[in-house]
Amino acid sequence: MTDAPRPVISDDEVARLPLSAGRADLLEQIMSTPVLDHPATTSTDRPRRRWPAVAASAAAVALVAAAPLLLRDGTPAPAGPAGSTGQPAPAGADVPGTPGATGAAVTGPFGWLAVDGWRATYVAERNVSYTGPAGDLEITRYDADAYPGYVADRAEVPLVGEVDLLGRTSDLRAYGPTDHAVMRSPQDGSFIEVRGSGMDEAAFRDLLAGVRLTDEATFAEALPESVVTPAEVRSTMEGMLEGVETPPGFDLDDVEVTGYNTRYHVGAPLTAAVTCGWVAVYAEAAASDDDAAVSAMRASRDWPVLREMAPQGDWSPWIWQVGDDMAAGRDPQRIAESSGC
Repeated sequence: MTDAPRPVISDDEVARLPLSAGRADLLEQIMSTPVLDHPATTSTDRPRRRWPAVAASAAAVALVAAAPLLLRDGTPAPAGPAGSTGQPAPAGADVPGTPGATGAAVTGPFGWLAVDGWRATYVAERNVSYTGPAGDLEITRYDADAYPGYVADRAEVPLVGEVDLLGRTSDLRAYGPTDHAVMRSPQDGSFIEVRGSGMDEAAFRDLLAGVRLTDEATFAEALPESVVTPAEVRSTMEGMLEGVETPPGFDLDDVEVTGYNTRYHVGAPLTAAVTCGWVAVYAEAAASDDDAAVSAMRASRDWPVLREMAPQGDWSPWIWQVGDDMAAGRDPQRIAESSGC
């Protein structure tokens, strides 16, 4: 069994963080590195701009440790029996928590892996990632209108052949000897991309036989207990704000969180919005009026949501550093730039 993958915030999530346009673009490039420990899913050898001032905050989002997930009924997400061969579940043999595992003609926009021995370790928006005996696999869903752009982008990745993915012949591309990806053409308004790491081409091809498409209701029912559904986002954010002083004019409706996410990936954009709000107060206020923002951000070390998130990654320390900089009286513009607000 390989180590659990370390999830990142997706490109869409980065785009909605309350960051200046330039820094948001940089963060999107840095965080395009996928859950798996391999090069980004964007084109190979793509030039990357570097802003040292925000490298730490970008890394903070990327370094999220995956904890064991529970199904929504409270039972552990399926990992398969010890010594599992990692083969696709045979028709008629349900794998708990894996929609469409029976091999029936269940269709829909949501991709899922129904293979014995593979565990869902991360869910964020439209991405589900798995760890299994052979390595790591992620399935990501995109809107159909984005398909031409992704096809053009992936054309820069070496083509190694074709493969059947859910009944459709698709291009198989290799980022490396143990890093392969395939996209399925759009169906019902969306398409999926599957990427595997830690396995050779033959193993990846075999694993694709266990990929299923399912409808949203079945998908949601099988999700780990720790995943926040779209219907739960508002109440989850309200609970996360307990013990958090928000800046003047803060509106929870301005924090956009879509799809299915871990609590970490709900807490990140929420606390980013609160932090950037206080940075704006600090930057705009006269020197005699800075105390409110400084006091609020100094207290961020006691925010329950950040204390919950701290063991899972480096997002909380990034927020706390902003508070430290404000308490030290550092230049407001520099703080805004270094924090990405």
